[in-house]
Amino acid sequence: MSGVEKLRESVLYDPETDGRYLKFDLRPIQVGSIDAERLSKCIEKSAEEQGLPLDLNSNFMERVFFAKHSEVGRSIRLAKNTLRRAIIKGRKFGDLQDAEVCFGKYFGTRQISPFTPGSWFIVKSELEDAGWAQWAF
Repeated sequence: MSGVEKLRESVLYDPETDGRYLKFDLRPIQVGSIDAERLSKCIEKSAEEQGLPLDLNSNFMERVFFAKHSEVGRSIRLAKNTLRRAIIKGRKFGDLQDAEVCFGKYFGTRQISPFTPGSWFIVKSELEDAGWAQWAF
């Protein structure tokens, strides 16, 4: 049930059902870790299966992990929604415009986000200077 928030809420709401399941919190994914590499490869393979090459210049998965504070379920959901949008629009997967739209559906439009075009190093630095961790949720 990982990443299915409404199902989790429903299970927790019913004490009888709640008692039947063990609950685990997934650790955040650390950028550069083996887990991050595996998840990135999985997302990349999903895109390739759809005939969409990943735009390697976008640092897409690093931006996703940063945007979602490295939470596994939320990172997967954002990547999946971006892939779906890329399929519909016929663009390369990892297009920052598609990711920005998907991200904006959850958090609204922002002047700067992890999907702002430009050097990821500079964008990340500007977000951290603006206190990203404090206002991202």
